[in-house]
Amino acid sequence: MEKASSYKKKRSKKTFFQRLKTIGIILGILFLIGLIYWLIFYSSFFVLKEVKINFLSPNGENLITEEEILQWLKEQNNKYLLPRLPESRSFVFLSQDELTRYLKKKYPVIDSLKIDLNLTASLLNLEYTLKEEEFLLCFPDDPLCFVLDKDGLPFKQAEANSSDLLKIYLERKIEIQLGDPCLSLPFNKIKELETVFQNNPDVIKIKYLSIENEKSSEFTLMTEEGMKIYLNFNEDFEKVMTILKSLKEKQFSGSFKGIEYLDLRYLPKIYYQTL
Repeated sequence: MEKASSYKKKRSKKTFFQRLKTIGIILGILFLIGLIYWLIFYSSFFVLKEVKINFLSPNGENLITEEEILQWLKEQNNKYLLPRLPESRSFVFLSQDELTRYLKKKYPVIDSLKIDLNLTASLLNLEYTLKEEEFLLCFPDDPLCFVLDKDGLPFKQAEANSSDLLKIYLERKIEIQLGDPCLSLPFNKIKELETVFQNNPDVIKIKYLSIENEKSSEFTLMTEEGMKIYLNFNEDFEKVMTILKSLKEKQFSGSFKGIEYLDLRYLPKIYYQTL
């Protein structure tokens, strides 16, 4: 009986120490997790101390603030924090790609954007430029147009009469989202056309372009004189200007007055209609 009692005491004591050891290991693991958690989110080593914003465009105004970047960072860290814990400015989970997508979506007017994280100084450097306004995309009977960059990307809206940009009217309305590449027009050819005509203002001046739809290869050029010129995007516009000069000087006695339209879509054949 004494041996059995002694054995039970030893077994009970061994079980107690095993449980104590297990509890100690669990507490140690929890402490280690808590320490790592604190180091990642709250230690000064990983806290973003400063955001420097360098606005490089000569025109326009700075859109992005340090407060905005820090608030975005806090919201990103909230995805990893337990409920009711204080907000964190840790840069451990800072994704430069995600920050770029966020800023370009919020500000479609941003053109180039460079983000650099200096780990040793806990400093985030941000440099950016704004898009240059090139064209104005409009729809019939709609007072608001879309400002486009050189690649045809819409990045803001403006009234049709508030800008001197070249106006492009699409006869068939489509859904436009700011910042989304939703147009397939040959904007390089449109820019070429605009440049050629700007260099020859004494021959003819563009009022606007009219295109049936974004996939059309043909368009109508409305002049300041009220004449229409039917063209296609495959033409050499320098050659077109040479033809217009010749027509104005030789065929129409130095003026296009009284001409309803010129059809230059089937060169070398030329068609025209008088009023």
